[in-house]
Amino acid sequence: MRLRVNLGMTQQQLSAAMGLGLVTVSRWETSRPPSGGSLARLALFAYAKKQSEIAAIFHEAIFEGRSPYVSERKRSRPGTKVR
Repeated sequence: MRLRVNLGMTQQQLSAAMGLGLVTVSRWETSRPPSGGSLARLALFAYAKKQSEIAAIFHEAIFEGRSPYVSERKRSRPGTKVR
């Protein structure tokens, strides 16, 4: 997860900082992307940590009903246009 990496945190550190279980964060990164309330929580956490670009990705995903990781992958590829 780009947010965690940008903050230089491990999954354990992120889960503790957000008051979540380690399994939850691990699942977000491996098999089950966050949705609904989890996306809102991630967006707020990202804004609080001055990660506004990443927070905007989560915020956008809330309203479009999709995984934020699709947007992250598109934005990280050089030469890829994002709609």
